[in-house]
Amino acid sequence: MNNQQPSIDIAAIINAIDDNKAVEFYEKNSSQAKDILKDEAKMEEFMENLKSTLKNVPTKDTALSYIPLMMSLVRNYVKKEYTKANKDSMSHIVVALLYFVSELDLIPDTIPNVGFSDDILVIAGCLNLVKKDIEDYRAWLKDNGGEEFNYIPDYDNIADAAKDYSKFTDAFFKGKKPAKK
Repeated sequence: MNNQQPSIDIAAIINAIDDNKAVEFYEKNSSQAKDILKDEAKMEEFMENLKSTLKNVPTKDTALSYIPLMMSLVRNYVKKEYTKANKDSMSHIVVALLYFVSELDLIPDTIPNVGFSDDILVIAGCLNLVKKDIEDYRAWLKDNGGEEFNYIPDYDNIADAAKDYSKFTDAFFKGKKPAKK
């Protein structure tokens, strides 16, 4: 009897996702993201939900490893402790994190070996859009004695992985880049 798992073509699964559904998710959750960015209580409730979800998700060596750093950035931004981040970048980050906690993924998280691939791509696509803000925030944390996020995979590898699926991530983020300050 053959106990090997069947080979799964993740690229085929991702490429089969309806881009319109990705755009629809982004648009539907943009207003919720803006509410979270304006309301500290909503942000804290969202952070608790994220922490709870993150406990049950394998993140090592994926873009999902950046989620705690993204959470920290959102928290410091909403509390007005860190104000240098671009407003559009912050919205992209929160929408990507909303996607991560959403039970209505384009690929259900319960599918073994591929369930989190769409979440990884959304986070990676977001990181590509907001790279400068992430780098600036990490420098600010370091300069201000903030929490160190030591285990974060090499950003360029994450960016390269996202480029492979740029059609999907461009659709998700509607092809927008954050506006210049």
